[in-house]
Amino acid sequence: PACTRLRLMWYTARMERALSLLAVRISTGRRHQIRLHAAHVGQPTVCDSKYVSVATFREDADWCSQNFLHRHRLVFLEDMFATTSTSGGAKCKYLRGEQREVLEPLPPDLRAIVAGLLKFGRQASSEHMLNSDLW
Repeated sequence: PACTRLRLMWYTARMERALSLLAVRISTGRRHQIRLHAAHVGQPTVCDSKYVSVATFREDADWCSQNFLHRHRLVFLEDMFATTSTSGGAKCKYLRGEQREVLEPLPPDLRAIVAGLLKFGRQASSEHMLNSDLW
């Protein structure tokens, strides 16, 4: 099964609608996994045309031009193989891959939205964490 861990980082409201900034960690990579799981726990991504009502999507689109889902950090093991030549031919040997990390900051338009919303929000404390024991 797909596993998604959510951590509430910041929360606020816009036009009487609760908004949250979540840190997400996945251990599987299913299509739409983050969007589906976030919507399932009542925290759909902003401007998500698939997992919110049409009315909510239109309200979101008035102030956010894209689905607000951003991968800030990606960590993976890069598989490595070594080939050696022997008298019987070439042999491949799997070597444990090196851990790679890719970081990508928020694009300017999304950074501006967050900056505007955070002026009125509150940082989440540990009792507000969603599945905080999983981090």
